[in-house]
Amino acid sequence: MNPSRRIALLLVAALATSCVSYGVEYSVASEDWLLAERAEPGGRTTRYQVDLRSAGGDAVLRVIEQVPHNGATLGCEVREIDAALAAELGVPAYTAVQVQKVTRQSPAGEAGLRKGDLLLRLDGAPLRYAGQLAEFESRLAADRDVPVGLRRGTEELEVVVRAKVRIAHQREEREVLLESATAAQPYAGVTLKGIPNEWTQRIWDTPRSAVVVTNVEVGSPAWIAGVRNGDLVEQVDGAPTPPVRELVREIEKRGEQGQPIRFTVSRGDGDRYEAELALRDYRGTTKFWFPLVFWTERSAYQRHWTAGPLGLLCGNRNHYVPNNRSRQTQTRNVFHALLGLIHVETGPAETKIRLLWLISFET
Repeated sequence: MNPSRRIALLLVAALATSCVSYGVEYSVASEDWLLAERAEPGGRTTRYQVDLRSAGGDAVLRVIEQVPHNGATLGCEVREIDAALAAELGVPAYTAVQVQKVTRQSPAGEAGLRKGDLLLRLDGAPLRYAGQLAEFESRLAADRDVPVGLRRGTEELEVVVRAKVRIAHQREEREVLLESATAAQPYAGVTLKGIPNEWTQRIWDTPRSAVVVTNVEVGSPAWIAGVRNGDLVEQVDGAPTPPVRELVREIEKRGEQGQPIRFTVSRGDGDRYEAELALRDYRGTTKFWFPLVFWTERSAYQRHWTAGPLGLLCGNRNHYVPNNRSRQTQTRNVFHALLGLIHVETGPAETKIRLLWLISFET
């Protein structure tokens, strides 16, 4: 090779920089997903849901129990007569309470109480504050006749309200830690968590391994295959899902060999979805820069290139849309040229075009 040609090649190598780097990829936002809701004897209901606390995959199993609680009620809501309301009504403050609402087909409604009535006495005791009614109902037995003194306009009345049973629910919650397993290499692009066996028995009435997807990196093999946050891995290659640590080891083993793995997943509504993951180490980001002429970057999430000094001549960016609701791998493309004189954005549902900085329309 002659000296001039060697010098030219060295100069090009010095100006053009090509490299592969690794970094954090984009993840979709966290959401909460229902695993199951069970009705139990005595009116108790239990809800099992996975709370996805962050896009990094932090999650817990939340157990929410609704416990029925029987009590009695008169069926009306009241408010206190403070100074402002007293001046409006022309009565002394805190000498009664005013009815704000009468529940339809309630004891109060059947006894003839109306919105705007002033309740003076309840079971012979004077009423001054709204809290007195709630406290009285907390000790009230069903089917008891309660005398109520009231004023309607200038007329004072005495009515009898027969209390009825009210079914309320007390909410009880607890959090259950999920089993974690960390992959040494991210061949799939998912964070997996295992539900402890003692809880799978309660949720599904059978002992089983249950693995939940708590994070998916956009552009990863799992993302492209349609796996999303909140998915419950029902089967792996048509067989029952193994414990989370075994599944992570199997993903690493196949990823090293470039072999795929098939997930059967469900989420929320229970509809099953088949996803085949083409396992690979997807994290590489390739960059090429020819100073003042051309620059390009390619990663799992996006492809981006520009031409001209500082990219002013033209440029293009194509990337995945991080939509956790859809299993489709939708993309968005943005192209610009001539200092922004031409700007085109193409998304899953629309295309926006801007010309000469001022003319803009959608198609």
